[in-house]
Amino acid sequence: MPGPLGRDDERTKARSQPRLEVIRTGEADRADTLAEVRKLAQFNGRAAAMGFCVEVHIFPGVNHGYMMPSNPNAFHKATRVFSMERALSILNGLTDEPPRRAG
Repeated sequence: MPGPLGRDDERTKARSQPRLEVIRTGEADRADTLAEVRKLAQFNGRAAAMGFCVEVHIFPGVNHGYMMPSNPNAFHKATRVFSMERALSILNGLTDEPPRRAG
């Protein structure tokens, strides 16, 4: 099934399964990516492995898709700001450049 599906498309349920198999495939991708990144002259020796849970926050009542302003049923501004700040904090720790802020 190539291409994105709409939020109300019933095929999204089947496409997202089996999750464990998809996660394992993604884990293998990280190793290949890091090998390629190490070849870059600008690589400073530090990298973030996205998908590796180091911090978990649970937002009761906040729906999946809360980061998307175009999704009025799920968008949650305060949680989006928090998430962006956390992501930037992690990424800022990987660089020698001055910290950046969301916004």
